[in-house]
Amino acid sequence: MPHANRVVFTTPGTVTLQPRTVDVDDLGPHEVVVRTHVSVISPGTELARLFGWTLADSGRPPSFPREDVGYANVGTVLAAGRELAVRPR
Repeated sequence: MPHANRVVFTTPGTVTLQPRTVDVDDLGPHEVVVRTHVSVISPGTELARLFGWTLADSGRPPSFPREDVGYANVGTVLAAGRELAVRPR
């Protein structure tokens, strides 16, 4: 099981890296584990979530901690679900 760090918005305006272990043996058919080399935090949605601003799609401020941070990265596939076209390198 690979060890990783994840970005978490713990409180408004506070970002931490938290360790976690990733179970690559129990992936769903459409899940993938990627070792991230570069990640992007969007200046729109992500910053709104970081600072606790009201989200346009929900009409209410986000709750904390936020663990669903980031949606764009470049990396290497470590494991992939059986129904995906990508494979580990």
